[in-house]
Amino acid sequence: MSDCELINLLFGFVTTPAGVVNQNGGPFYIDSGNASKIKNGKMDIQRTIRKAREDCRVLSTIEDSFAKMVLPSLNSSKIEQLQCNVLSLIRDSACSSDMKGKMADLAENGTVAKFLADAFLESLAWANSAPQSVSKRKTEPSRKDRPLRRPSVPPDIAPQEMPYVDALMRVYEEIEGTHSIGPSNIDAYPNHQKHFKRQRSDYYAAEELRRGLRDAYEEPDDDQFRALEDEVYDGVIDTYECEYGSGMDRLRHTLKQSVQISADKCFATRDTFWIGNSEKKGMCHILVNDEKIRGWLDGDV
Repeated sequence: MSDCELINLLFGFVTTPAGVVNQNGGPFYIDSGNASKIKNGKMDIQRTIRKAREDCRVLSTIEDSFAKMVLPSLNSSKIEQLQCNVLSLIRDSACSSDMKGKMADLAENGTVAKFLADAFLESLAWANSAPQSVSKRKTEPSRKDRPLRRPSVPPDIAPQEMPYVDALMRVYEEIEGTHSIGPSNIDAYPNHQKHFKRQRSDYYAAEELRRGLRDAYEEPDDDQFRALEDEVYDGVIDTYECEYGSGMDRLRHTLKQSVQISADKCFATRDTFWIGNSEKKGMCHILVNDEKIRGWLDGDV
């Protein structure tokens, strides 16, 4: 199928039921030159098509159109891979988290026709000639191939560290049966001091990752970092909520679980070599700072 045939077939699923016509009142048609530009992301989609994508007549017929006119033309042995590829594009896009969740659910539980139809309609909502991909980088392409520098941990605890630091101190107090352990006297407990030092190192590794992602991607709101934080939370929360004999047990099991997370929804996990075990464990302390996890004792769960 030529580019022109493909574009007119797909757009026809929208223009025909919505009654979209050209400037002369005739059938809507995209010539071969413009079809090639649209396919290659060099031309935006007409406003009339964008608007028509929300027409109730389109919404009620497009799944059936894909089922009857698209699926029979596909290689049946590659349909599953097609779904995976489309879903990967959606996850890497600037779509809302609700839309990404909806499409993931459709890929898992819906029909192939419904999944492809909804993905197509969603694609019409975005600027075609200015893709919303998060893969644009300000930095040189080779930077992603180099690990981030290991950050130095300052001797003084910064104010923004206090939520996760307080949570750790309460773990150490539970072990020692006291309520008087804090950063100022942690050196009196050598085992806890070593453990605390490692946790701060992991925390600063996560913060260095935040800065690296912010500098490398054109995203004003730490989108990649937040995507990773969400992935870590989803990956550890069931482990975190299990019953344990102590807060230290809960902390250790949660940290252990964090390093096993693939975090595929975060594009940077596939685009860089920056997200390792230390960064993932540090994200657990970020979760405490952001109050997604309250702490490690039974009373915090």
